[in-house]
Order: sequence, then structure tokens, then C-alpha cells
Amino acid sequence: MSSVNLNEGMKFRIDESLYVIDALQHGSLNNSIYFSPLDENQKKIACANVKVLTRSELMKKLINDEASFYDSSTYQSTVESLLSDKQINEQEMWHNFVEEHIARHSKNLTKIDNIDESIKLFDWHKYDSSYFC
Repeated sequence: MSSVNLNEGMKFRIDESLYVIDALQHGSLNNSIYFSPLDENQKKIACANVKVLTRSELMKKLINDEASFYDSSTYQSTVESLLSDKQINEQEMWHNFVEEHIARHSKNLTKIDNIDESIKLFDWHKYDSSYFC
């Protein structure tokens, strides 16, 4: 995630609002990002205040799913493109493991025997994982 290249004109969403990066301040201790809100047609809102975040604040929001980048040609969320294929596969694997464990043992999730059973029954090979195989 630290290798994300931010550029002027990049669009991103925080909560339900869409923004565009107006300027990047490089070389400062906090690497400030100046951005403006966009309307539903992806146009800057006239007379709206420019907002400021540090690069680290924006990265935290991205990691915590509070923000996402948008591909300017499709306006589709591109958060997953920030992850490698291996990271996406592992994320999917653990998500599916948790869903199966909850479905199997919803009344007692933390019982060691139940966890061991879920680990044993999960198809780790489907995700090319050697974690418990």
C-alpha cells in the first residue's frame, strides 16, 4: 500500500462523497494532499472548500475501507487493485474460512475443538495455501 502513486486529478471516495486531488505537497514532513468535492456528475462543486489530508491519513482510510480510489475512465472502485493477486487470494481465503466457521459453529465460535474442526474441514488447497495443509 505504501507504493501507491498519487497524482493530481485522481478521484477517490471517502464515505459517500467523491473527491478529486487538486495538488500534492511533496517534500514536507506530512506530504499534504489538497482535494475538492465533486458532484454526482464528477464535476467540482463551485465555491466548495478545498480539503486537506496527509498521505498517511488517506492511506489509513484506504486500509480501513473508509476510502477508495476510482478509475477515472469507468468510475469503478479500484481499492482491490492496490493489493497483489496473492493478497486478494488470501483475503478471500480468510473471509471464506470465517464464513464457514460461523455457519458451522455459530453458537460457540471460540471453542478450541470447534476451531480445530473448521480448520480441518476447510479446503485450503482451493486457495493454494499451505497454511494448514
